Amino acid sequence: MLVSTPEDYGLNAESTLDHRADTDRPEGFETFWADFREDCLATGQHWVGSTDETRNQIWIPSLRSIRVCGDLWMPNERPTAAVITLHGYVAEDNFDAEPDPWFASGIASLRIRVRGYPPSTRDIDDLRTNWIRNGLDTPESWIVRGAVGDVVQAVRTLRMALGPDIPIMLRGDSFGGGLAVLASAQLQEMHVPIDHLIIGFPTFGDWRWRRDRYCNGSGGEVNAFLESMRSEADALLERLRLFDATLHAPDVTTPTLALLALRDDTVPAPTAAAIVNALGSSELRRFLVRYGHYDGGIADGRRHIKFARAVNACVTGGLEEVLPASDLAKHNQSVLQASC
Repeated sequence: MLVSTPEDYGLNAESTLDHRADTDRPEGFETFWADFREDCLATGQHWVGSTDETRNQIWIPSLRSIRVCGDLWMPNERPTAAVITLHGYVAEDNFDAEPDPWFASGIASLRIRVRGYPPSTRDIDDLRTNWIRNGLDTPESWIVRGAVGDVVQAVRTLRMALGPDIPIMLRGDSFGGGLAVLASAQLQEMHVPIDHLIIGFPTFGDWRWRRDRYCNGSGGEVNAFLESMRSEADALLERLRLFDATLHAPDVTTPTLALLALRDDTVPAPTAAAIVNALGSSELRRFLVRYGHYDGGIADGRRHIKFARAVNACVTGGLEEVLPASDLAKHNQSVLQASC
């Protein structure tokens, strides 16, 4: 079966990367998220499970008395930093059996599965078939609210375990990248900020723009739901904008490394760019590839590998270690030229 090249939505590369979303926040935005933070603060910060081994399974308390599972890798000595890694919309049943590359440098790893993804199904069903549509009719019940809480709780419990002086980084692509931005904004408001944010093709951006354009993945499922609720679609869309990552991004001041594609229709490339463009971080590195959720051939595959190396450099040495500014500019310019 032939797979078509991702949509460019009639935009050239520069217009895609410059895309920005509406900045008006829906009615009740501040109150909704203040209530969310209160719910998090009323939830425990102590996980259940031993940390005596190199690899440990832990259970993190989260909103509505739902526990989520974490795969915790702890170095023999006190860790110098820690990375919390989030998964994509299509997640495997089991955690990877191999440690992350930075683990060899004495950095702890916590991989979590948000609610509804095994093994985080002790207190909730396996919801992977239609995960994004679960509770979508009201923002209070939408599963995304709970998943953002799962990420916030992972950071809070890890911070409690490691103490205030160990840097904590948050890493996520696509679905995980969108959750990372939403959670980072709330953590900033709760005065428990993360130290670095590393995201790729983040989703949950610019719901208004997405509504009238083709996309697949979780965004396509949301559009199908809106279509089925025609008489209520406009009101529902405004409620969805409570979770628009472009509206949360200005509150994220954390140093950030972001991977962006020039073309992608799983997470539409303009919407991912809109999130990154809205970030409040004064230390931001944009790393470009031609394609996101699409096999763009050997040359683009090498760019993705280069980004993976940049992630490890960022984790082990800080944002300034990713690439010298001049080298990153050359890399990005070469991607733009290849797209012409």
